[in-house]
Amino acid sequence: MALLLLLLKKLTVKNIAYTLILSLPAILYFLTVTKISPYVIDRYITPVYGIIFGLTAAGVVMLTKITLFNVRTVSINYFIAAFILCIGAFFSIHHMTGNVEQSRYWFSDRNQAIKEYTSENNFCIYISADEYHWKIWSEFPSFLEYEKIYYIDGLLWNSVSDKTISDYNKILVYIEDGVDIEKAKSYIQRELGYRTWELLFESAYAEGYIIK
Repeated sequence: MALLLLLLKKLTVKNIAYTLILSLPAILYFLTVTKISPYVIDRYITPVYGIIFGLTAAGVVMLTKITLFNVRTVSINYFIAAFILCIGAFFSIHHMTGNVEQSRYWFSDRNQAIKEYTSENNFCIYISADEYHWKIWSEFPSFLEYEKIYYIDGLLWNSVSDKTISDYNKILVYIEDGVDIEKAKSYIQRELGYRTWELLFESAYAEGYIIK
């Protein structure tokens, strides 16, 4: 629409130049961060959300005013702003009332596998090699399904203090990104006696294995 108005000489290059002062840094930041960020997560690009949303709203108002020619009264401006706000709210309703489990953060296939597992067993093991323990929080929704969770530090590999873990026929083990899988298998076999491993699911920062 802006290009069309520019061709019709209802929009000047000067107007676009003013917009580029804000939009160019936002675009460059967006492209740079999406190239270098380790994960596809919104938090890395949130600093430019305000600029992008502001430019979008201002652009719609400006293009609407130009298209409607002599719309300059304050009441019409308020009406346009309220109309845009209502449209945004309308399209947000789906996200507020939709099934959260279907989003990419909640991994519905993982949840289904865990529900089937917890129908027989209420215990799991989590192995982490992260010294700051931030990755474990992505598994919090699935942890609600268990009564007991045993944590193993994949950096120290201390001996298992609760030997009753080896009494189960099978256990679900979370192997966090960064953990040496072969070390984890050797450790589990040595400490608990479990020998067979089967990949059950892949999650945000961990893989779930059934050990027997």
